[in-house]
Amino acid sequence: MIVYGRSAHRAALYAREMSERFALAIEGIDSAQRAVESSDIVVTTTPSREPLLRAGWLRPGIHVTAMGSDRHDKREPESVAFARADKLVADRLD
Repeated sequence: MIVYGRSAHRAALYAREMSERFALAIEGIDSAQRAVESSDIVVTTTPSREPLLRAGWLRPGIHVTAMGSDRHDKREPESVAFARADKLVADRLD
């Protein structure tokens, strides 16, 4: 497993803590693009108002859960990523 964070130091600390807690091999990496392109499942959990996940990084079949896109003013994935999706699931329509 891999984890990316805008702070490489905090991502590495998180990876180490989760590795120890769950006895899993988790690596903190310094590239969002590399994290997305090498993953089958991507979960974003930020309050970002600017896109952090580029549509061009997504390949067919990848699963993205954009937890931080829970308000109209938040933008974790680029808008075009939603247009390219095979399926969109929202927890609330408002």
